[in-house]
Amino acid sequence: MIKISKNAKNPSFEWTNFYMKFADKLLEYKNDRTNLIKLIDKVFDKSNLKNPFMENGELFDDICPFTVFSAFNRQIKMNNRITILKNIKEIFEIDEIVPSEFAGVTFVPPLFTRFFPRKSQRKEDDIPNLWDLFEAAINYADNPSL
Repeated sequence: MIKISKNAKNPSFEWTNFYMKFADKLLEYKNDRTNLIKLIDKVFDKSNLKNPFMENGELFDDICPFTVFSAFNRQIKMNNRITILKNIKEIFEIDEIVPSEFAGVTFVPPLFTRFFPRKSQRKEDDIPNLWDLFEAAINYADNPSL
């Protein structure tokens, strides 16, 4: 459901504040991705859901922020999405209300949850480049005159 403020020219979406706060928090892990992978695994464990970020039975050895967002922007049941976000809020200490509506969010097909090639096929700079893009997007959102 889209909520429209009486004073707003544009509709506001319930999920945007949480997503922005999580994006900012995620950026803190740009150079600590091993720990990020462990925290994401903890989110799925606490959610009683299978971690989609596995390759050959092992946790990914690296991850990009867009792939992290696909954890809850996949085509999954709404209650699973909300459970994942509740656990992200707790584990990453996000000071924002967990959304329950996702109007306007584009969901990723379940088979395409990673935004980089398999380890055997990717180049050394594939994942760092995605982090740089993510950081540039956040910086631009914070200061569009860049």
